Amino acid sequence: MIHSDIGIYYDMIYVLSEHFNSKYENKWLDWKGVSDCILPFFYKSDKGYSFMQNIFAESYEELLINENIEVIQNKLIDCENSVNRIIDYYFGDVNIKFVFNDFRSLYDLNKLILKSKYPDELKSSLYSLFIEPVKTVHELMRTLLELNLQLKRKYENHSFSISKIHQGILEPKVLDKLNLTDKISDNTVCAVSLLDKEVLKVFPLKSGNYLLLISEDYSNNIDTENRYDLKDFGYVFTEINRLKLLEMMKTSGEITIKDIEQQLCLSGTNAYYHLSSMTKPGMVNTRYEGRTVFYSINKEYFKKLCKKLYKYSE
Repeated sequence: MIHSDIGIYYDMIYVLSEHFNSKYENKWLDWKGVSDCILPFFYKSDKGYSFMQNIFAESYEELLINENIEVIQNKLIDCENSVNRIIDYYFGDVNIKFVFNDFRSLYDLNKLILKSKYPDELKSSLYSLFIEPVKTVHELMRTLLELNLQLKRKYENHSFSISKIHQGILEPKVLDKLNLTDKISDNTVCAVSLLDKEVLKVFPLKSGNYLLLISEDYSNNIDTENRYDLKDFGYVFTEINRLKLLEMMKTSGEITIKDIEQQLCLSGTNAYYHLSSMTKPGMVNTRYEGRTVFYSINKEYFKKLCKKLYKYSE
């Protein structure tokens, strides 16, 4: 198996996407220099991924050849092209193209933003991007460079654990449980993500081989039945407020922390604690809209839990 540090670049984009969509701030990274003006590059639209996550998907083969942040920066350095790609990402196939110093196109773009249903914070950032594209793109590249340096230091500090993961993933029983037996060979490239605790992705390569991107905590994904552990289920629902949250989701479909504050009179911190305990084992789904997180019941979780309980009725 061939080892790669491409996980650094995946984590760099992943953590910024999480930061702008769920206010996630990894304690190992310095967030002071991250400007809100780069929000359009990391906001997750109804596509379920951010613009920059799409850039990574386009870049991973190049990154395997040249593990350098310049691979990603080169896809952004043409500001006019980057802005037009942003337009396509958010508004699809519209007959509007951004051109420097073309006030007519700027006027049309502003109308397009105004009519959209995107959150006000994103609209404001899109306005700023179209008015000052060079400044915004340069701010994006500066942020990527700074986070890249921070992550490289983090990866150096975890080099031993990463090495152990590369060794452990080759065990036949691990490959079998991860359904990777037919995709792993001596020519498979393996990269580790230190920040995305759930990632397990296999990217096809033009050579016919694969890139395996796996979480540092990949062992948690080995046995999916662990997600339906009765002990975890019992522990979560020993707290009455979590049952109330479940009822709220059943009634409303989706709820936010603000809803919980209003209906149950819990603090935001307390509400987040309870929701996290329900989200971790997969009982609850999350959906992001701007910086607001919507929580809903994971019906698949409870269906499989019922099947597990059914054996006690036989």
